[in-house]
Amino acid sequence: MRFLTLILMLLVSACATGPRFSYSAPSTTESKIYLYRTYRFAGSAASPNIYLDGQLVGKLPAGGYVLMPVTPGGHEVTIGRLGRDKPNWSPKNVIFQLQVAPESEYFLRMVTDLSGVFPIVIPVAPVPIIMSVGTAEIKILPQLKEIALPELQKTKLGSPTTVENGSESN
Repeated sequence: MRFLTLILMLLVSACATGPRFSYSAPSTTESKIYLYRTYRFAGSAASPNIYLDGQLVGKLPAGGYVLMPVTPGGHEVTIGRLGRDKPNWSPKNVIFQLQVAPESEYFLRMVTDLSGVFPIVIPVAPVPIIMSVGTAEIKILPQLKEIALPELQKTKLGSPTTVENGSESN
């Protein structure tokens, strides 16, 4: 029973915990890029770093979003790989480039394709061990505002991350 409680606590802690999504139109001085991830149990423990033009802007947990105010021009949104401790996560950074127009908004959805990941059950008493092999593929897909807003209504702000003295913290 304690094991089950621990697992549930870990799963809940992996979800977005910031304020709920609240929409506001872009201002006349800047545009907005929303990157979001709907909640899905599979892969929910991972919260990859999000970069805008090479600068760390936050983490994107399951059921979360990151808002990036930007100036018009070319921008690059990157979902960072998680490193050696998460071998089933995307083996490379996922990069999405876009040209931003003045006073506009862009909705990008992170999608996890688990078709390359397979569960393995190791029957060990008293509780079997469940592992997975393979690699999930991560994608960034542009979404229409009409599709993105209802999905964003179910999300919370991802954890902002600061970079101090060359080390990441949140």
